[in-house]
Amino acid sequence: MRDDMVRTQIRIEYFYDHETRRWDYVVPQLHIVGGGGATKAEAAGRAAEAIGFALDDGRRDAAPSVDVDYIPVSVG
Repeated sequence: MRDDMVRTQIRIEYFYDHETRRWDYVVPQLHIVGGGGATKAEAAGRAAEAIGFALDDGRRDAAPSVDVDYIPVSVG
């Protein structure tokens, strides 16, 4: 790991809904509430997809006077 790298974690809270018999999740830091799936693993996959979507702003262009850099982030 480089000296200038910052390591952090994103909290995902899973809960089982007995009424629907499905695992759901909440990502408090990103204000994401999502319906999961039949298994906790399926909910984890959907949570990872939601986090990736939330972190990707979709912008790939910038004004010529702006210096843009991207920090690589892996989810999952």
